[in-house]
Amino acid sequence: MKQAGRFIAKTSRNPIKIEDTKTNLDYCILYKMDGTGRITYVNEEFCSISKFTKAELIGQTYDIIYSGYYPRSYYQDILETLKGGSIWKGQMKNKAKDSSYYWVDTIAVPFFDENNHLTEIVSLEHNITEQRTMEKSLDYTLNELSAKNAELKSMKYALDQSSIVGITDAKGTITYVNDTFCKISKYSREELIGKNHNILNSHYHPREFFVDMWRTITQKKVWKGEIKNKAKDGSYYWVDTTIVPFLNGQGKPYEYVSIRTDITPQKKAQEEIYHLAYYDLLTGILNRNGLYKSLEKLLKNADEEVAFLFLDLDRFKSVNDTFGHKTGDELLRAVAERMSKLVERDHIISRYAGDEFIIVLRKSSQEEAVEIAQKIINSFSIPFILSDEEIYTTFSIGISLYPSDGASKETVIKNADNALYLAKKKGKNNYQLFTNKLKEQNKRKSMLEKDLRKAIKGEELHLNYQPQFDLETKKIVGLEALLRWNHPTYGPISPGEFIPLAEETNLILPLGKWVLEQACQQNKKWQDEGYEPFRIAVNVSVKQLQQFDFVSSVSQILQKTGLNPKYLELEITESILQDLACLKHSIKKLRALGVSIAIDDFGTGYSSLSVLYQLPINSLKIDQSFVRNLNSTNRTSAIIKTIIDMGRNLDFYVVAEGIEYEDQASFLCKNHCHIGQGYYFSHPLSSHEVQKMLVKRH
Repeated sequence: MKQAGRFIAKTSRNPIKIEDTKTNLDYCILYKMDGTGRITYVNEEFCSISKFTKAELIGQTYDIIYSGYYPRSYYQDILETLKGGSIWKGQMKNKAKDSSYYWVDTIAVPFFDENNHLTEIVSLEHNITEQRTMEKSLDYTLNELSAKNAELKSMKYALDQSSIVGITDAKGTITYVNDTFCKISKYSREELIGKNHNILNSHYHPREFFVDMWRTITQKKVWKGEIKNKAKDGSYYWVDTTIVPFLNGQGKPYEYVSIRTDITPQKKAQEEIYHLAYYDLLTGILNRNGLYKSLEKLLKNADEEVAFLFLDLDRFKSVNDTFGHKTGDELLRAVAERMSKLVERDHIISRYAGDEFIIVLRKSSQEEAVEIAQKIINSFSIPFILSDEEIYTTFSIGISLYPSDGASKETVIKNADNALYLAKKKGKNNYQLFTNKLKEQNKRKSMLEKDLRKAIKGEELHLNYQPQFDLETKKIVGLEALLRWNHPTYGPISPGEFIPLAEETNLILPLGKWVLEQACQQNKKWQDEGYEPFRIAVNVSVKQLQQFDFVSSVSQILQKTGLNPKYLELEITESILQDLACLKHSIKKLRALGVSIAIDDFGTGYSSLSVLYQLPINSLKIDQSFVRNLNSTNRTSAIIKTIIDMGRNLDFYVVAEGIEYEDQASFLCKNHCHIGQGYYFSHPLSSHEVQKMLVKRH
């Protein structure tokens, strides 16, 4: 079940198998680090430039090639950037094993798990040592060369041998190109001379890009940057460019020398690494990083409302469990494809995590968002045919609007997630809008979560005990421990409010342990004071049962308090039995300890006779909703009789809870129900009130 208010601020991905990725990445320096900064993979190019072997590098940190050129804080800033979910791009000077130095242009991409933990950093590097050396030399000699044509020609000759060189006059008309320039542009020298660089314009860069470039060089400054050009045959190529203005006697630029390096393979490799970072490998749509990147610009310039639809596939786990993960992956691909056909291209579709998707509708009202949500729900009434299987799936959808429901992407996504949680609670396969009422509920929930954490450590929690009576003898035979919270500001908080909150936030684990220990301790105390021993029942959540150390924790509590295991009963809800395979072993081990097991709220879940037969259960507790409606219909009476007969035939004790009237107690007793509890017999009592009752019966 999704948790209300849950928000994960980063990408959730599986580890990237970059070592299996070939094509353009083959020619790059590649390495991976784990979340602690230790190297887990390097390719041959990394070993070649660093002069270390793979065995020497794996398991080491980046310190092994630390050059001392940058302070340690530089690398710490890089790590903080990555932990924040952003890609880092920059240059580094490293030190090889033989103490030589080399420069690399680096792109580092972070990957996270579903709990927002940094699990992996993938880095793509290119050797720019020669380029840095040339730039340093060029900067050093610029002033001298401006006045020395002979030296300029000499340098031009040297550059002709290794670089793409072009010269223009002050107006930008091409006056010279070398052979390398012609080769990469696929134009002849005659086709280029006398033209300006518009002949190569790819229309990739905005007009402002070139305006800034010309502003820089006309002000007698060197301009450096990367340019995407278009060759004569329509292909594109990238060049790393340095443009140097040369000055006449009046100190004005009379020509510009451009020195370019072909970086097309590096840019293609960067595109691949960016695709890994911003697109979901399974479905091909944007991933969480890609969504956030798109939202940065969209929300910054938004002058109308933007609608967010947070979608979660209903019962996707059952598809994986029934048909296998391969079919599950096929379903996710088919789902993304179907949604892409339903939503116009100028909107954003992303796979947020697992079976969660987010659709962002530009310039859309609440009515338009609702229309799209209903359109999606209707579309998914049509099954998918995958691996010759007909598979039905539905969506639960939460809707929020920017900026009315949140001033940041984090807030508006969180609020859409809260609306989605409400859609799940209302039966799935529907949409819900984020409202002010929901906002106030979430605000209170957030406050209660914070206070509940304090309450567990403080003295605000206590147990009450509701007696259980033998319906025939009217003798007390047990107590059910009930947790209560007396908030210092708001007074008593209903268990119906804070128990689900504890489940959602995993606070149920420390809370459940505290309840269990307090109940066992109190029961042992009453026994030590000479009262007749009886069983105490404690409710246990599925999350507690799923903990690998739960049984040993129960055993330790029994040893610590000295309570005999036969005087402890653990109540588990009937819905837990759906996950029988996982919990069966724990339940059997608890019974082996001597602890009794009761199925609570029986009749509202999905258990079958075969399930009940497989488990060493002691008691069935008839859900109080049946007892409450006992006199309303003959059908309710028949259901209760059936449960009692079934329980007795399987040799279970049958307990009825929620008994409020004498005729209910009489009916249950007449039909041989063993035990009853409810306001007819007693309200929940404090430990002091229980002791008074025990004194009277002693």
